Amino acid sequence: MNDPPANRTALAGTARIAKTLCRWLLRSKGYHILEKGYCTKVEEIDLLATRRGWLVAVEVKVRATHADALQAAT
Repeated sequence: MNDPPANRTALAGTARIAKTLCRWLLRSKGYHILEKGYCTKVEEIDLLATRRGWLVAVEVKVRATHADALQAAT
């Protein structure tokens, strides 16, 4: 990714907003957020949450269009 620094800063801000909105949505659906930005030896997990005995690992993706989002989720 060879984006100019200003563009990377804007993208980081957009990602931060998306993660915050995701946490709000999950909470509104009864999830308990355990951790945000959980780091393992291999990678980072955006959110860890629980609901009804289930542990859920959430990766938040931001895309410009719905079609781009669907493609990123495959």
